[in-house]
Amino acid sequence: GLLDLQLRNSRNGISERQARQAFEAGDSDKTIEVYIARYLENPDDADWTAGFISILEDIKRTGDAAFSKGNFVLAGRAYFSLIKNFKSFEKFGASISFSEKSLAERIKSCRTELNKKALEQYRKENLAEAISIWQSILTFDPDNLETKKAVETATIQLKKIKKLANDPETR
Repeated sequence: GLLDLQLRNSRNGISERQARQAFEAGDSDKTIEVYIARYLENPDDADWTAGFISILEDIKRTGDAAFSKGNFVLAGRAYFSLIKNFKSFEKFGASISFSEKSLAERIKSCRTELNKKALEQYRKENLAEAISIWQSILTFDPDNLETKKAVETATIQLKKIKKLANDPETR
């Protein structure tokens, strides 16, 4: 009855505030997590579903804006949050403007652009900067073996250079 409706609206309000705070803090994972939890409790709540779809689109727009500004780390993280949770909202189908495939393509583009920057730094012998860029790729593409190998190789090289620089025999 009325009490159930008031309770549901109150819970939705609390969850909405938590999700918005997470979104504004740039935490797409937490944002989606909050929406999924409430959605699973109330899958027939049309208003909550509409809000869920709206926040997913907001996350995608955030990624797109970052991408267009060349902030491929922020963009990659937004797309990664969406793609890794895609199974939780793929049932929304035509209600969302993006597909799992389009997200994967955007992640690939982010990785490619950052890889170019990392290689450029690596060639200039700025190993620490190259490592930092490659590590940023792993924040949205954590299973990328090629990137992990690049970090490992450059880290070993950097340690050798530092060791040589600190070795009085080589001065």
